[in-house]
Amino acid sequence: MKNQTLNRAPSWASWYLIDNFEELFSDKDIKSISSEDIFHFLAIITENSLKHTKRRRYSQLRAFFNFI
Repeated sequence: MKNQTLNRAPSWASWYLIDNFEELFSDKDIKSISSEDIFHFLAIITENSLKHTKRRRYSQLRAFFNFI
């Protein structure tokens, strides 16, 4: 059980993604955001990040868009 707790990302990690997303796209209607916009956003926020961080950010953003 202890290892599971250590492997979890802090709860602020998801908010980091949403805060940056909102900052970049606050002036756009969510329906007008293109795949190219999303890839550009992910490239910006994951620059110099490890591979697993890039995957996590992609997964978080995908979950967000699936939710809405």
